[in-house]
Amino acid sequence: MREAQAGIQVAKEPDHHRTRPRIAVDQDAVLLLVSHGLPVQCRIVDLSLEGCRVSNIARFPTGPGVHVEVTFKVNGIAFRFGGSVQCGLGIHFVGVNQPRREELAEVLDEVEGDAAVRAAKEAAEKLAAELKAAAALACAEQSANVAESSDDKSEGS
Repeated sequence: MREAQAGIQVAKEPDHHRTRPRIAVDQDAVLLLVSHGLPVQCRIVDLSLEGCRVSNIARFPTGPGVHVEVTFKVNGIAFRFGGSVQCGLGIHFVGVNQPRREELAEVLDEVEGDAAVRAAKEAAEKLAAELKAAAALACAEQSANVAESSDDKSEGS
């Protein structure tokens, strides 16, 4: 597994206002308020082809419609997109050229695929642990039954 994937978890959040699924991520980012040239460290908490949501911003003077630029890495690939602030800390990407959009789509597909593999592996490990525990319990019960049966035979003699 690549180190860049360590902070990524996939969680598609249902949102009827969105045209694309949001993928939960946890990546360092820099948000730049274009009109002031003010860069602020933050975190990308979800990402889609249309935009992202950031967190950990203290005193960032902005509101809906303000133009920003967000820079971040996912799976080791750096992205820098212009956008406009939506409600809360959501950013809608604007002016993204087709090759970069396709590259982001590919990275998001990789993130989803990697998360699906991790989820399947975790489910298999959990099932194996449950089966092992059930087998141990069955073994212990069988041993107790054999011991009880031996005690009954001893008393009957």
